Amino acid sequence: MGIDYVINYPCLPKDALTTEGIVERIKNRDRAEQVVNLYRQQGDHRPVNEIGFEVTYRAADGSDQTKLVVASDLIDHAAVLSDFQAECIGCPANRTEQPFGCFGYLNYPIANEAEIWLLEQLPSESDPVLFLMLMRGISEFGYTGETARTLRDQVGVYFANPDTLARRYAEMDVTTDVVFEMTFQLGPIQPGHAMMLLLFYNAISRDAIDPQSIMALTRRELSADEFMERYPFTHEINLNDHPSIIDFKRFLKALYLAYVLNVELLLDI
Repeated sequence: MGIDYVINYPCLPKDALTTEGIVERIKNRDRAEQVVNLYRQQGDHRPVNEIGFEVTYRAADGSDQTKLVVASDLIDHAAVLSDFQAECIGCPANRTEQPFGCFGYLNYPIANEAEIWLLEQLPSESDPVLFLMLMRGISEFGYTGETARTLRDQVGVYFANPDTLARRYAEMDVTTDVVFEMTFQLGPIQPGHAMMLLLFYNAISRDAIDPQSIMALTRRELSADEFMERYPFTHEINLNDHPSIIDFKRFLKALYLAYVLNVELLLDI
């Protein structure tokens, strides 16, 4: 389980298979291949049509349902993806430079290390404009973190740490539940919201950020090339990073590209 995200950039594969259809095929194929590899490592060399395992699906009513599937069925269902892989070459939404690189996911449970890292990225009083915007946004939009707290209460499922962490400011404490809520629990992330999250999480340079430059970003006064030159993505992956932190850096890179392309980032948590 995890948070799926897709840069909602129009393309032929999405038209033919639908975004949901592509994501479902990729996830199920990856699950099947991981299970088959695990069996192989344990010395089990049965054909894939004899290897079954349980998969948990989210039903329309929001409940989780589990059913037994056969590995070969999922792999065969995903085979149609190969017919569309060439369309991904050179696609501006392809953040991985691999087939269907507009799609990614954050693995559950989210590690404590990643929650601490996110809090560390938030602006401080030394970034007065962004600091005030963060404080005002939390207050005016009424972010409480309660919806995230309900997930955290399912111990070990969504978050590795059952306790809510917080960064202490003079004005208020900003908790990781609030951070999660304002990032993942408001529906698809629109470009304007993406830009603010990129600034809050230090994913683009904060140097010389003032109300005028933020207004210019909001109005998209810069072309895509001008934006990427002036505000390059800052969170490059380090081999020493915790896997959960790597997940968040990849998510932020997808958010960056979604803003550049002026499209929403679809989420499924």
